[in-house]
Amino acid sequence: NAEYMGESNLHKMANAATVVPSAAKAGSDLILGLISPKCLDTFLSGNIFDATCLKAVISKCLGYGIVVFSLILKVPQILKIVRSKSVQGLSPSAFYLETLVFTISLIYNVLKQNPFSTYGENAFILAQSLVLILLLWKYAEGRASYFKYLLITITYGLSVFYMLNLPEKHWYLLGLVPIPINIASRLPQVFANLSNKHTGQLSLITSALNFLGSIARIFTTMQEVQDQILLSGFFIGAFLNFLILAQILMYWDNTNKATASAKKEKKKE
Repeated sequence: NAEYMGESNLHKMANAATVVPSAAKAGSDLILGLISPKCLDTFLSGNIFDATCLKAVISKCLGYGIVVFSLILKVPQILKIVRSKSVQGLSPSAFYLETLVFTISLIYNVLKQNPFSTYGENAFILAQSLVLILLLWKYAEGRASYFKYLLITITYGLSVFYMLNLPEKHWYLLGLVPIPINIASRLPQVFANLSNKHTGQLSLITSALNFLGSIARIFTTMQEVQDQILLSGFFIGAFLNFLILAQILMYWDNTNKATASAKKEKKKE
């Protein structure tokens, strides 16, 4: 029946997530973390266009490139908020859910012992997302009580502790859960943009890097991890990031007008 088929497909995806259980161990044999001894010999022998080795090296370079650029991914957004002292047009729920997505993804990859080059950006983007939440709390209009912020912090800490101690047979759930959360984190911002007819303090640079990063991750995941759960999440994430990027470009003039108007109102106050 339909229910049985649904459960069967879910378990197939879970099994597919363990197709390359020794990926991290294989990565430990790489020279400079980029190229295997076999591929090095292949290149040195003159066969520099070997497809398999080229894809492997490109994937590693892309992976580490994403990790390096993730160090500054949300810095433009952070600076934009600090300079304007405003979080106008930003969706709090999007911030919270996005932080949860990066937290779960980081824990999932650590537990699965995937190569750092395939997920390292999660750690750095998570740190920046937490900074953005603090800025959101600082500059939000009609600020909530400190008790609410404390409750959110405690709940987050307990969730992290639970996930780190999840039995191995349920790890695949950590790979699946970010997919609907990612959708839920992006859609409020998409709908807020549609409603406001502008994108507020959203950063074009950050949004563009988000989109390009998710496209690159599709390639590195297919090449190195072969995890269908992770791959599905990256495809969906790329589409949602594209939607927000398209809105920023579409509402560019409206956003500039709204930002200028908000500055005038602050000066009057």
